[in-house]
Amino acid sequence: MTLYVAGQDLSKFSVILKGWRRDSTQLPRVFDTVSLNSTFKQTTKIYTNITTPDSIFTLSGVPIGKYWLVFSTQTYCVSPVPILVCTKCDNQFYFFASPKEQEPLCNTFEMVEVGLSYAGGDRVLSKDFQRHLNKNEKRQIKSIPDFKVHFFVTKQKAISDISFVQSDLSQEVKNIITKGLANVSNWKPAIQNGRIVDAEYTLDKKTLFNN
Repeated sequence: MTLYVAGQDLSKFSVILKGWRRDSTQLPRVFDTVSLNSTFKQTTKIYTNITTPDSIFTLSGVPIGKYWLVFSTQTYCVSPVPILVCTKCDNQFYFFASPKEQEPLCNTFEMVEVGLSYAGGDRVLSKDFQRHLNKNEKRQIKSIPDFKVHFFVTKQKAISDISFVQSDLSQEVKNIITKGLANVSNWKPAIQNGRIVDAEYTLDKKTLFNN
């Protein structure tokens, strides 16, 4: 595989993409460009001149976060791919391709998505969060202003890359919140087009102390 990258590497993560078809038709082996977009149209990074003999290729230097991959190739229609990259995620995704003569409207695609949720809802999530916190730890969390904590939930229901919106939270408080989140595991994974996928989630103080 040959890969030339335009842009600055922002992290050490690599994304593996695998071609997928409903039949045995050959998949594209050359891409003119693959754009890494932070929104559907806002380009973060561009990969150019990608060739691969088996329609499996790697994009390097992808930062933690949620993106769209948009493909450009002369002979195939390739649907944009939503991806989510995190430390514990497997960072492997499928792209769907079909010859352009079979797909006159290359810019159209469908995605059926079911979002990440918690079994039993917010009340059960709150109980699971508080289960292993002692009275003093609960009192500390309740005494601080509202906060938001962001993290990723993998296909295996593991929590990854916890971050806090507020920069003024003490490390002790962050450690308590992280400890509580370690007990929050009864997730119902997100699904895209029939496949279980990694997802991101944000919680606030009100949700974590719902009961």
